[in-house]
Amino acid sequence: MKFMIFAFLSILCVQEYVDASESIVPYDPNSNQTSHCYSTVGDIGAMKEGEEKRLAHVCALANCKPSRDIIIEGCGAAVVQPPCRIGEGDLTKPYPDCCFEIICP
Repeated sequence: MKFMIFAFLSILCVQEYVDASESIVPYDPNSNQTSHCYSTVGDIGAMKEGEEKRLAHVCALANCKPSRDIIIEGCGAAVVQPPCRIGEGDLTKPYPDCCFEIICP
């Protein structure tokens, strides 16, 4: 029982918080594009319904929804307490593997 209490208190002391982000690029009904989804944001361009695109230069994924909106999922924010730290992500990997990592000794 003492071990369980110690383990619980240890977890409270370390407190890690990670939250993914999600953005919506709304469909533009005035667009002359014939593709299902289209955006000039970043390098998204034209997309088919249900298509996913990994965005270049950031760790994020764009997804074309049936509503013609584009949902962009990203790594979000992280809060860690020492001795833990936030390590850099690796943009050569696919999303979400490209996100930063939480490193604890």
